[in-house]
Amino acid sequence: MRNKIFILIIAAIVMASIMALSGPAAIFIAKRQLKNTFKGSIVTIEQCKINPLNSIIFSGIEINEPSSYNIKCEQISMRYDLYSLLTKGIVEFSASGFFGGKVDGNIKITLGKSPAYVADINLRNIDLDIFVKDFKLEKKMQVTGRLDGNIFIKGAGSRLKEVTGNLQAISPGGELTIKDTDYLKNMPIKSGVSWEDLVASLKNYVYNIGALKTSLENDNLIFTVSLSGETGKRNFTVVLHDFKI
Repeated sequence: MRNKIFILIIAAIVMASIMALSGPAAIFIAKRQLKNTFKGSIVTIEQCKINPLNSIIFSGIEINEPSSYNIKCEQISMRYDLYSLLTKGIVEFSASGFFGGKVDGNIKITLGKSPAYVADINLRNIDLDIFVKDFKLEKKMQVTGRLDGNIFIKGAGSRLKEVTGNLQAISPGGELTIKDTDYLKNMPIKSGVSWEDLVASLKNYVYNIGALKTSLENDNLIFTVSLSGETGKRNFTVVLHDFKI
């Protein structure tokens, strides 16, 4: 028991020494890790503040993969106590300005040849308009409204293994227009509904109840959308093919 305590103390001292590096050094390490995780991306981090014993705060984060996404976040705060971090690999985090809203949760990291991680994430007041722009979906759709919900992510190294999530629209809802008519050709059409009626039904559609489910299948990130408004229900799916981080 004494040996374990001694090892933890030594590890804590070493870790505190490493984490006491200057802000620029911490930014360099974080950017390198993000680039390794988000393959092909350009990563920007403007500032970093470190308290070696309990927190790291990064500000002005941007992860840009020109063909797929340009994710921005005002600030990410990672908080921990050294005992939980060293023995369980658990880090709590919060983020502001993430798709216009806030995020918090925890990540459990298991070190090894290919480090594994499990993340429970809570999302609050996520702006769908910003989400569409950050994932470069403007040519496919236009959406307004905000969401609350949670997402579970599991991965190892740079590969995602599982993504599941459930989000609900915040009252009073929002408005949807599908711009990509080629995408609409793949949607099932009910008997008696013309192509023109289908296209019209997904333009300037106002919803007051909405649900968004996320999942990962064969490296495809899938968003299943269910909406309800005065003019009826709308259900459709958006797929980001070969989504990898």
